[in-house]
Amino acid sequence: MRIKDKIEKLESTFTKFEKLIGQANIGSLSNACQNKIPAPVDEYFDFSGTGKKEWRLAFKAVAYNNVPLYPAYIHGTGIPLEVEDGCKQFNYSLPCVNHYRNKDALENWQNVDRVLFAVYVKDKMVKWIIFDARVSTSLVGFPQAEY
Repeated sequence: MRIKDKIEKLESTFTKFEKLIGQANIGSLSNACQNKIPAPVDEYFDFSGTGKKEWRLAFKAVAYNNVPLYPAYIHGTGIPLEVEDGCKQFNYSLPCVNHYRNKDALENWQNVDRVLFAVYVKDKMVKWIIFDARVSTSLVGFPQAEY
């Protein structure tokens, strides 16, 4: 498959997710990555309750903000330079109305081991996929997913 075809497929996937978010009244989508390189502790999360803060939020999409997902994910289009602290969290203890794009995580994909792609309804993770990011890029591939 050509790169152009892969990008078009990714854009189509984001469009489908946007529709699903609106139809299901879903709160957000989160794309978190597990990095090899340490980052400040406050950037890491323990999404699975193991006691290990080893996941970093790479992208968070929020419903009903009229900002298309695909350009926001790819380029940060429509995302303010400074977003609310709640947009940088896995939990929903603080408010968030903007998408969040972690430029460092998405542009340094070679340092990512695994990716968690999660769908939240209100403050509950209801669907997720974990995949091996070492055989993908931030734009292409959700190979060998664990559901």
